[in-house]
Amino acid sequence: MRLRVLPPPFYRSLRLQMMAWLGTLLLVVFVVMGYLIYTFLRMHQESLWSAHLQDINRQAVSNIESYLRVYERALRTLSVLNPQDEHTFAAAQQILKEYTAFKEIVWVDEAGRVILHEASGAPIMGNLFTVRQSLWFQTALRGERYLSGAQPVENEGFILLMALPGERGGVLAGVISLDTLQHGVKPYSSDPLVNTWIVDQNGEILVHPDLDWIRVSIREKPLYVGLNLKGAVGWSGRVTGLRGEEVLLVAAPVGETSWIVFSEVPFSRVRSASWQAVFVLGVGILMFIIGIAFWSRWYLKLLIFTPLSNLRQAIGQMERGECNINLNLDREDELGDLASAFQTMFQQIQEREAQLEERHQALELETARRKHAMLELQRMAEQLEERVKVRTAELEREIAERRQTEQELRLNLQRLELLNRLLNVHNPENMLEEMCRVLAQALNASLTLLLIREHSNARLQVRGAFLQGEASLMERMDQQSDALFRVFHGNHNRVSSIAISRLDSQPPFLSELVNLQVEHLLLLRQTPAGAAEAFLVVGRGRHQPFEPVEIQTLEVVASGVLQVIELALLYASLNDELTERRRIETLLVHQNTRDTLTGLYNRRVFEERIGYRAPHTMPVCLIVLDLDHLKRVNDTFGHTSGDEYIRLVAQAIQASVRSEDMAARIGGDEFVVILNGADESAGEAVMQRIQESLQSMLDPQNPVARMVRVSMGLAVSQPGEPLLETYRRADTAMYAQKQAHRREETADYL
Repeated sequence: MRLRVLPPPFYRSLRLQMMAWLGTLLLVVFVVMGYLIYTFLRMHQESLWSAHLQDINRQAVSNIESYLRVYERALRTLSVLNPQDEHTFAAAQQILKEYTAFKEIVWVDEAGRVILHEASGAPIMGNLFTVRQSLWFQTALRGERYLSGAQPVENEGFILLMALPGERGGVLAGVISLDTLQHGVKPYSSDPLVNTWIVDQNGEILVHPDLDWIRVSIREKPLYVGLNLKGAVGWSGRVTGLRGEEVLLVAAPVGETSWIVFSEVPFSRVRSASWQAVFVLGVGILMFIIGIAFWSRWYLKLLIFTPLSNLRQAIGQMERGECNINLNLDREDELGDLASAFQTMFQQIQEREAQLEERHQALELETARRKHAMLELQRMAEQLEERVKVRTAELEREIAERRQTEQELRLNLQRLELLNRLLNVHNPENMLEEMCRVLAQALNASLTLLLIREHSNARLQVRGAFLQGEASLMERMDQQSDALFRVFHGNHNRVSSIAISRLDSQPPFLSELVNLQVEHLLLLRQTPAGAAEAFLVVGRGRHQPFEPVEIQTLEVVASGVLQVIELALLYASLNDELTERRRIETLLVHQNTRDTLTGLYNRRVFEERIGYRAPHTMPVCLIVLDLDHLKRVNDTFGHTSGDEYIRLVAQAIQASVRSEDMAARIGGDEFVVILNGADESAGEAVMQRIQESLQSMLDPQNPVARMVRVSMGLAVSQPGEPLLETYRRADTAMYAQKQAHRREETADYL
């Protein structure tokens, strides 16, 4: 039997297709209308926010310009004065008190030299000149009133340099911290998401509510992507902000300066504020869902429900005998085969359902087993995490203990190094300097000072080691009118009692005096024997606090310094006593060996010299000098004139002999010269030089010069001859010349 099933007449399919396409068209229309309305409302909301931000910028610009005009008027009242007048300094100090925004006021001449400089706190002009080298010569102040620094000044943030020409010459400038303008750029809105700030011509953010975070951020990426800030005056639009989010940005210029005021709001805030757009978008989404439902209903009815309904109608007609299906049967038994085939198919379907049920149960069991395994793994992960935390804490404690041990070992090594270096120093005063130097290197200190004050409160002994800034320290102390101390190498320095009392009552005065950017200062006070007080001062720079172990080490060293100080004081006193004894001994030796009137050797030294009987191989020449008529000079002109003549003769003798020769005064008017290694011709040359030198020293108009003459005798020692015998021969020769002078005077008289 051959079975052939004819399809039913689908007389309603065209109408169903038309209804489905109509639902799809309605869906597209609702979606497009919702998007257009949403876009329009969002643009309207953006324009409202832009107008609001522009109003904020205008008010901020007005405030900043009013601040600048106030500061400019204050400077103009000062610019009409004379910078050299004392009243100008008082006026500058008054401006600094009334206008707290001013940090410094400085007046320079055309060459860039500072005439007047007043500061409300620690001066920053040195940092300003470091940031902008030759600031006055680069700009030449070509009518520019405001010169703002785009680079931060250390420890001061950004600064505004307001410069005006002085009527009496030079340039007057005021340094203003831009942090004082922060309240001038606050957003005039209760919305905390609105930010307002100032940007200079280089794109550097000068004032911002979150300035610390901004300064870090702008080093890592550009300020804004694709935005040229130099051309952003009066600009508004959407950009990518510093935090990576989309923002609505509005810019406005600030008067005659090169600054730009920016205000921004996150664009997500703009979208969230548009509730109308959200409503319309919700309506569009609802229409979209309704259109999908209509479209799905008609499509499913066309493809699935309608064929199934037709099939049910055909089966009912077959059961009622009203079959609309044409069957061509060749044999009746083919119906039985068809029925058995349908039964077999139903059994296969049932078996397939049973297999699917078993598969479903197996999958549920596998899912349960996997969930249990997942819970077990999660429990094991929590246990492992807890073990890791415990082990991490143990390792951190162990690392901290090791670091502390290493620090203690390092300090112990430094102590040993200090002891070894001190053992190699023999002078206790040098030992104190070496101790200060080692402490400065070990603790990385900016300065290390040891000050010792004696009981008399009149002397302050200083030992110091400076790793940096020694020249600036010396200049600083030279400028102090009531200096606390001055650095010398091993010398005592007298200071006033006022300075010492300031050290006792106000230890921070020491840090102010040194002026080395010292923030952490330790002042250990000791009382060693032999001194009133001793101060061990150790200073460090900023962000370098002292550790507890280092403070303990300093206390141990300070206790050990006591003995070294006592030794140093004892050494200083003994050294002073030894110096005084040597001075007295030198004075006594000079008094015993020198003639008090002429400074030549005395008779005692001469007698010891000629009494020396050691054999001499070289010839020795002796010259004996005697002053004729010296008694007549004393009786006529006084002993003062005679002593002056004796000193002139002694000077002539010293100018005529060598350094290895010996000249002595052995009597009131008698001198002797011993020439070592000289023969008779050399002796005569010396006698001639003495006469010429004496004549050049005497005034020819002086009656003493015409009255007194010098008689000289010469003798050269023979080999093996004692010097005493040589002296006798020279003395005889001198007396012979004296007799000749007397005969000449007698002949002239007759």
